Amino acid sequence: MVNQVKISRITDERNRQVTFNKRKFGVMKKAYELSVLCDCEIALIIFSSSNKLYQYASTDMDKVLLKYTEYNEPHESLTNRNIIEALNKKEHKNGGPCSPDSGDNDSEYQLNPSHRGQIFQNRRRLSQHDDGAITTTAARTEE
Repeated sequence: MVNQVKISRITDERNRQVTFNKRKFGVMKKAYELSVLCDCEIALIIFSSSNKLYQYASTDMDKVLLKYTEYNEPHESLTNRNIIEALNKKEHKNGGPCSPDSGDNDSEYQLNPSHRGQIFQNRRRLSQHDDGAITTTAARTEE
């Protein structure tokens, strides 16, 4: 069995910055590969914990963002919670242990009620929370 790494916030600031830089490049590389292999447009926006902006676009960022804001069809919209659920489901299916935690901490793997199958329409509203996180909310319709 492969040892699994618990995904949670890195407390040491220097280690967190090094990891951020390596993974930032890694996610941009994956975005590039996906755009080339699958002939798709990608816009990736990252704000660091110090509020510094990093962006990657497979084409022109402004054109992709304009396309995004004008898009009115149902589409897939995922958050950390959805990814955690999918990972836990896969882990459970493969016989691996699921986290016994029942808290609401999205930065650690945990089993949550399923939100799969939801499609969101393009009625976005940005909300900034007390902890500085920004979320996008949308009217949702069931698949």
